[in-house]
Amino acid sequence: MINVTDLRNGTVFEDSSLGKEPYAVVKYEHIKMARGGAVVKLKVKGLKTGVTKAASFKSNDKVAEADIIKKTAQYLYSDSSYAYFMDAKSFEQESVPLDIVGKDFAKFLKGGEEIMVMLYENSIISAELPKTVTLKVEYTEPGFKGDSSTTVLKPATLENDLNVQVPLFVKVGDIIKIKTENKEYAGKV
Repeated sequence: MINVTDLRNGTVFEDSSLGKEPYAVVKYEHIKMARGGAVVKLKVKGLKTGVTKAASFKSNDKVAEADIIKKTAQYLYSDSSYAYFMDAKSFEQESVPLDIVGKDFAKFLKGGEEIMVMLYENSIISAELPKTVTLKVEYTEPGFKGDSSTTVLKPATLENDLNVQVPLFVKVGDIIKIKTENKEYAGKV
């Protein structure tokens, strides 16, 4: 059991008052009342359903630690509604709804990449994108010399049809790093 005052952002737990699924803490707030006891207010995300909700507990409440296993899996491909993964050791394949892993999830990955997944009751409930991904520039306009007192960006289409803004010196065929959290250019490889 975990005391609710020990919960922090990213902690995964279970509580019957919220429903039968693991929840990840998105936002943690500890509030002290003037005459009453302290209250812990949480914003949590259901890892099976992807639903975000608010929860509040008394400061002496306890929640169950979720039985989560983290391991690497190989991303295979995705279609309009599912992402497909394979266990590298047992070669078992599993499909996960894109609603759970995120609609933009498949835009950043190429088939065969290894990523970290969370398992709950032997099924994948979450997948973590790497902080940056390496992709090839398929199309961009040529850069022209001009005002370089500020960072001038131009649009580029990458090998996975992702459109991003890149500096003027990037050209077709370059391999670049992209930040997955905001689709920003992170550098050349």
